[in-house]
Amino acid sequence: MNNKKIILSLLFSGLTTVGFSQFTFSVSPGLGLNTAQVGYKVNPKIVPFFGFQYATGSLTQIDSYEEYDRDRGTIVQVKDEVKGNGGIFLPNLGVKYFLLQKEKVSTYALTSFSLPIITGKVTDSDGEVIRLSDELDKFGVWGAELGFGAEYFFDKNFSLGGEFGVRYISAKAEQSFDDSVFNPNTGSNIPSESTTSFAAALNPTYSKISLNFYF
Repeated sequence: MNNKKIILSLLFSGLTTVGFSQFTFSVSPGLGLNTAQVGYKVNPKIVPFFGFQYATGSLTQIDSYEEYDRDRGTIVQVKDEVKGNGGIFLPNLGVKYFLLQKEKVSTYALTSFSLPIITGKVTDSDGEVIRLSDELDKFGVWGAELGFGAEYFFDKNFSLGGEFGVRYISAKAEQSFDDSVFNPNTGSNIPSESTTSFAAALNPTYSKISLNFYF
């Protein structure tokens, strides 16, 4: 059983003008990751913010096959079951910059940076447990977002927004271990070191609707 495949499947962001400063709070409900953001509107254009996303998931894989059982002296049916569950936390820091405002509509650009935190475990039929955090410590995972959106202000304290953008998710890992190479000239094994490197990147687009509160 390739537990790494299962692990990967469970498996991405001024100066203050007192007269205009406001605290902000935004929520974006969705089918995938629900988002909440807390920010501070330091002036009419700039809103630095802290965001948080969270999702959980589970996976069960069952392999059924037949093999010869030497103890029983016959062919038997074998079932291997692997269960996994986990969660991903996506804290992110970013800034929203308002571009144009016409009547009650304001457009903006946004960028953010995140470091995913993944928890959970994988358990196989033999009771062996693999902690996702132990495996993912070997990876350098980070993500970023670049988006464009607009908000319609029903009044100065509440708006409805729509946003579209692109996410960039990167994961890298490198692992070295001791190995040996057989030298037929000397008839002996020579110590060596082997290295395995892994690198992956993903650029999905996203869209969301947000409810924004300004205090």
